[in-house]
Amino acid sequence: MFSTVSENFATFPYLNFTLGTILVNQLIEFYIDSRQRSRLQEKLMPEAVKALGTTQKQFEENNDYSFDKMNYGLIKQLYSLIKSMCFLTYFFYPALWKLTNDIMTKQGFGYATHPIICQITYELVSDVFETIVGIPWGLYYDFVLEEKWGFNKKTMYVFITDILKSVSIGAVMNAIVFAVILKIMELAGDYWFVWAWAFVCVFIFIMMWIYPTVIQPCFNKVEDLAAGDSKEGQTRAAIEKLAVRIDYPLKKLYKIDGSKRSGHSNAYMYGFCSNKRIVLFDTLMEQMNVEEITAVLGHELGHWSHSHTVIMLVKTQVMVFVGLFLIGFFLKEGRMYKEFGFDDKIPIIGLSLASSLFGPLNAIMKFLNNYQTRVMEFQADRFAVNLGHGEGLKSGLLVLVGKNKKEMNPDWLFATYNYSHPGVVERIAGINTAIEASSKKTQ
Repeated sequence: MFSTVSENFATFPYLNFTLGTILVNQLIEFYIDSRQRSRLQEKLMPEAVKALGTTQKQFEENNDYSFDKMNYGLIKQLYSLIKSMCFLTYFFYPALWKLTNDIMTKQGFGYATHPIICQITYELVSDVFETIVGIPWGLYYDFVLEEKWGFNKKTMYVFITDILKSVSIGAVMNAIVFAVILKIMELAGDYWFVWAWAFVCVFIFIMMWIYPTVIQPCFNKVEDLAAGDSKEGQTRAAIEKLAVRIDYPLKKLYKIDGSKRSGHSNAYMYGFCSNKRIVLFDTLMEQMNVEEITAVLGHELGHWSHSHTVIMLVKTQVMVFVGLFLIGFFLKEGRMYKEFGFDDKIPIIGLSLASSLFGPLNAIMKFLNNYQTRVMEFQADRFAVNLGHGEGLKSGLLVLVGKNKKEMNPDWLFATYNYSHPGVVERIAGINTAIEASSKKTQ
C-alpha cells in the first residue's frame, strides 16, 4: 500500500521543504510575538482592565514580567532556528548516528546485529545532548528571570536533580516505547501503524495512571490534604461537599509542595471511572481563601461534567493514528534519508524525518486546539457559576492573575494563536453573563 503511493514523492525536495517550513513557521511566530511585545509596552490601562479593580502598578508589573519572558523567548527562538537550520544543513544528526553506531559496533551491539538496541541508544544520546545544550537556558530562566520576579524557589541541587531524574525516567519510557514500536514495524508489515497506534493508546492510559502515583512523587512531596479546623481541613470539607453534590467519585485529596520550585500555583485532577483524585499545589492553598479554591475546583469539575478530558483524549488518539498512517508513506523513501544525509533506511530516523515534513500543520493544529480548549474553559466557568460559585471564581481568577503576574491586555492575534485559556477580561465577562443568566432562571 505505502510503496505504491510513495512513488508520487520521487522528486519531492524533502530537505529544502523541511528547512523552508521551519523558517516560515518561525517568521510567522516572530511576527505574532512582535505584536504582543508592542502591546506589553503600552502604559495606558484599558477601561475593561480598570473595571476589574487592577491598579496601574499591577498592570505595568504584569506587562513587564511578560515582556521579560518574551525577550527571553525571542532569543531562545532565534537560537533554536539557527541550530535547527545548521544541524540539518550540515548533517549533524547523520554524524551523531554514525558516531553512536561505531561505538555500539565496537561493543558488539551495532545496527547490523542489534538494530533495535542501537536505535534506542541513538535516541538516548540525542535526548541527553539536547538536555545538555538546554541547561544554560534553564539556568537563566530559573535563576535570573524567575528569580528577578520572585517566582524561583529552586536551589541548584533541585535544578540538577530534576534534570537527572527527568533524563533517567525519560530514558526508560522512551526505551520501552521505541523498542515496542520498532519491533512492531519489523513484524507487522505495511499495517504496522495500526498495531503501533494500539500500543500508544495503551501506553498513554498507563502513563495517565502511574504519573501522579509513581512519577510525580519523584519530584514533589505528595501528602493527603489534612482534615480538621485548619484552612486545609475547611478546604477539604468544602471540596468533599462539592463532590458529593455533583456525584463526583472523589477518592483522594492531595497536596504537593509546588513551592519547592516556584511561586506559581496550580491544581489538577486525574483518575478513571470511580477512582478520581484531586491534587492542590501548596502555593494555591496559600494564595486563595476556601471559597476561591472551591470555586476553582468547581471549574475543574466542569471539565469532568462536560467530558472534556475524554473528548481531548479521543482527539489525541485520532491524531496519533492519522499521524502514524501518514508517516508510513515516507518510511520506505530512500531518497528522503539520503537528502538528510543518511545512507540507510533506519526506522527510528525515518519516524523523525517523516514527522518533520508535517511542520506546516503545526501552526494550524495549534490554533484549532487552542480555540477548542478556550471554548471548553467557558463551559467549565458556566458550570462553576451554576453551582453558585461565580463570585468566588471571579475573585480566584483575579488572585491567579495577580500572583502569577499574567498580562491582562494581550494582542488579539497573539491570544488567539497562543492562549489555551481565554484572557481574564473575557473570562470575567463570560462569568458575569453566566451569573446574570443563572439569576434569571431562579427568579
